[in-house]
Amino acid sequence: MVMQSFANPKKNAIYIFYVALIDTAARPAFKAAPTLATGDFKVSTDGGAFANLGTIPAVTPAGGIAVKVTLSAAEMDGDNVVVQFIDASGAQWDQVVITLVTSDNDLDDISSQVGQIGTAGGAALNFAAVDDNVDGPLNSITFVGTQASGTFVSTEAEQGTYHQIDDDTNVIDLVYQFNIGGGRTATEIIWKGYLSNSGDSMNMQMYDFVGSDWETRAAINGRNQAINETIDFPVLAKHTGTGAMLGLVFIRFITAGGSNQQLNTDELICEAVGIGESVGYANGQIWVDTVNGTAGTENFVNGTADNAVITWADALTLSASLGITDFHIINGSTIQLSADSSNYSLFGDNWTLDLNGQNINGSFFHGASVSGISTSTTGMQTFNACVIDSATIPDDTHMTECGLKGTITLGEAGNYFFHQCHMAAAGGSSPVIDYGAALNASTCHVHAFRGLIEIQNMGAGTGNYILNLDGHGRLTLNANNSATATANIAGHWDITDNANGAITLVDDARFDIDQVLATQLTESYAANGVAPTLSQAMFAMHQYLMQFGIAGTNYTVRKLDDSTTAFIVELNDAVNPTDAKRA
Repeated sequence: MVMQSFANPKKNAIYIFYVALIDTAARPAFKAAPTLATGDFKVSTDGGAFANLGTIPAVTPAGGIAVKVTLSAAEMDGDNVVVQFIDASGAQWDQVVITLVTSDNDLDDISSQVGQIGTAGGAALNFAAVDDNVDGPLNSITFVGTQASGTFVSTEAEQGTYHQIDDDTNVIDLVYQFNIGGGRTATEIIWKGYLSNSGDSMNMQMYDFVGSDWETRAAINGRNQAINETIDFPVLAKHTGTGAMLGLVFIRFITAGGSNQQLNTDELICEAVGIGESVGYANGQIWVDTVNGTAGTENFVNGTADNAVITWADALTLSASLGITDFHIINGSTIQLSADSSNYSLFGDNWTLDLNGQNINGSFFHGASVSGISTSTTGMQTFNACVIDSATIPDDTHMTECGLKGTITLGEAGNYFFHQCHMAAAGGSSPVIDYGAALNASTCHVHAFRGLIEIQNMGAGTGNYILNLDGHGRLTLNANNSATATANIAGHWDITDNANGAITLVDDARFDIDQVLATQLTESYAANGVAPTLSQAMFAMHQYLMQFGIAGTNYTVRKLDDSTTAFIVELNDAVNPTDAKRA
């Protein structure tokens, strides 16, 4: 058993202390073995009338000068407790008055709570009721009874202001609601009050969120005096709400027997501790799962890596409260931007993004399937490892390692950057970069692209339009491109020009099958004994077969002009040669 400490007076708890009484006949000596009787020792609580102590003090040890004084919890149930020592039968000792100032916690309580700080069962916090069912059903329970005085607010502290409920045809059914917040669990209920009329009884029930029913945890028995009693009882983890009812606790007072009942509640407190289980906003991000997430906007509870929110609206509420602008989107989720999304960063894989006409100035998106219209004021915004379906993008948009699938429309005149992107359309369909029919001079920088790509509406407005393209694949220039456009092409590209030469092609750095196999060779021959170039070898073989003359053992190969000697091959025999070498 743990013994109670009496280091400091605790309210509503037994308190023991020792005094020595000065002998009136032999001052300043203390009185040895004084005679103690009923009426010698009285107590007053918070200015009330003095009354005899319930336990007569005793000389301890016997025959000594020390007097042991024991005050009951009821006698200590006040902020200021005054004890007087007056010999009712004579004058054995000088009169004494001792004043005790109580506190809600003694040193043992404080030490225990401090010792638990940082643990899952850390020091408890007290919560008052935030609502009741008097003005409407709570948790499907309709109020039965009459509110005679006070409200649920009256139960915040024990101060003699009661929430008084009279019965309705001998029945009371009253529910109080607490909100202890997420990340906590209720541990104890403390009720102070009284139930009028001896013989009446009432059950105190807690709502069980696991079993979805009400569970009786304690009972109040009526009595014929208006004096508070204290009932406290432990509650379990199942009595604290989760999900949509995160942090809610319900206590119900319901008639068990009797008649003409009156429930008087002076104080009703729910104690709760932090459970300390969340992994928090991992990577400094608010986590969103629009498939299996949980609704809620409580800081440090919702939107964590192990309790992702289910709606983008909740994520934005948390962002505004916490100052976090990075988000992690769980696979399979769908996000539709709903407001200015400047300077947000959305990370994830295999999720869907609808730009929905919002400003994405300075934002970053990773791993999304993107569609919709977006705007910006100053840039730059980045899409990384995304699949771009049909989307309209603003000036200074950067796409890195993205798959282009549909039509990417330039939303305003400016510069656009595509780094190491590739074709992602199915069935050989070509993605499109559309300069827009109403824009003016704009430039697309498409670097290290792979696959099919089509360009539309270059030169549709005023000014010079430019395409800088390198990589390898097949480029189609749509017929709606016009003459104020220039395409600088580098790499391995096959070009289909449906604009019929309207676009100026600068493709000196381009190579294709027509440039490799359909380009005339320059006539040249390697010197005897020197390794030839490919072109020199091709010419030597071509002319060896096509233009030559034989005279004795000399096989003379002529150049294309059919007169100039290219080189001479010497045969080992003029009639039946079996060997030859260049002379």
